[in-house]
Amino acid sequence: MGGHGWGEVNTAALSRAVARAIEAGLIFFDTADIYGLGESEAFLGTQIAGMRSEVFVATKCGVRVSQGKSYYDSSPEWIRAAIEASLRRLNTDYIDLYQLHYWDGVTEWGEIFGLFSRLREEGKIRFAGLSNVIADQLSCVTVPAEIVSVQLQYSLADREYETELCNWIQRHGLSVLSWGSLSQGALSGKYAQGFEFAQNDRRRREVYRNFHGDRAHQIAVIVEFMRAIAEREGKTIANVALRWILDRFPNSAVLVGIKAEDQLEEHLGVFGWTLTKDDVTELEKRSACLLESGRTG
Repeated sequence: MGGHGWGEVNTAALSRAVARAIEAGLIFFDTADIYGLGESEAFLGTQIAGMRSEVFVATKCGVRVSQGKSYYDSSPEWIRAAIEASLRRLNTDYIDLYQLHYWDGVTEWGEIFGLFSRLREEGKIRFAGLSNVIADQLSCVTVPAEIVSVQLQYSLADREYETELCNWIQRHGLSVLSWGSLSQGALSGKYAQGFEFAQNDRRRREVYRNFHGDRAHQIAVIVEFMRAIAEREGKTIANVALRWILDRFPNSAVLVGIKAEDQLEEHLGVFGWTLTKDDVTELEKRSACLLESGRTG
């Protein structure tokens, strides 16, 4: 919703998609103060005006921008300032799920968790979560009860944190939120290998590895296998990719970026069915090569 770095965004189309999502019962919206430098939160705030109690809003803190450069800041002082700014942009007096976007590697976890507890007591947040944090970074720190979720990159194309997610679930009972669930579109079946993105689309950059080189070829092979499953089930390739995550982690939410109503309608096809055991086994087998290349690269 921030309209920055993902190609052109038609706000009227996006507005219709948000309205249709709520109508369909998709009421979980994940954003962050850094998305579009606040524009994402501000836009979402306008869309949920008058229906705040009907939706579940998740946002994040911990990334700052100064002189055009971003850096992490998990200090209580910054988080306190950040949440007040997020509340203003979202035009609300509380946030359902407030997440630490990235840890700065300096601030003590006790300070962070202590502030989250106070924010909950003050009624500014209902729950707290972690994003892009691995369990080893917490060392021997006890994760408090108000921390209910962990958000990490996860998809068939990006399984490096699979064991980590299992650890979070088993050791701390956290719910999984997967970002990059379609690997920024690489698993949607809509971008053939060598597809040329617009100049203002960040996926042109080599850092988006799943669109370039050998990995793009390997993903294309997986996509073709998913195409066969999709045709058999009367679904889309994206439905298959998202269903795989939901089946892998039952108490999870897949996060997808939606620009328009037709994309939303497509993603509604993820509900009401499951993959077969053979499908799951074959998808895990075929994506294992990406897991290994990700570890070595």
